[in-house]
Amino acid sequence: MNRPIVRLAVQITAVVVLVAAALLVLGPVRAEFDRRFEHAKAEAVTQLERLLGRRVTYSSISPSILRYFSVRDLTVHGDDTDPADLLTVQQLRIYYRPLRLLQGRYAEAFSEVRIENTVLTFDTRAGDLLTSILADLTAARGEGGTNDRPNSRAAGLLPDSLTVSGRNIRLSLESHLGRLEA
Repeated sequence: MNRPIVRLAVQITAVVVLVAAALLVLGPVRAEFDRRFEHAKAEAVTQLERLLGRRVTYSSISPSILRYFSVRDLTVHGDDTDPADLLTVQQLRIYYRPLRLLQGRYAEAFSEVRIENTVLTFDTRAGDLLTSILADLTAARGEGGTNDRPNSRAAGLLPDSLTVSGRNIRLSLESHLGRLEA
């Protein structure tokens, strides 16, 4: 047999064995990541619903490998007395620290919330609720990132260093008088 053919056969076999070994190792790792991602997703929605006191829905949440979740069509719904949706965000990216997320330290895992290429729709008829939620969130963080209200609904849910930013955002305000887009 010719030596280059034997060498090529050995190299191809080595590559196939390495790929098979990688698949065997990465399969369970991927399955564990998927399981923890599903748990983190359910936990995040539960915490957000608890914080807002409203039902929250979304069309999809898809993870990037190691940096952010992309959330599409996030909606905070009204309650039984006022069924109008309180807030709708078309596209949201939530940047996270993978190690802290995998450890289940959710309050420390998230570093930035970025609203992108979207129309934010607010229903001003629920203005008192929006004011209450924003006051609760900002008071829980306090001056200099300290927790001024440990009994706040938001206490312990948000990291002190969370950054909220936006890009290419339009506002749509709805009220009993009609709709205004800016």
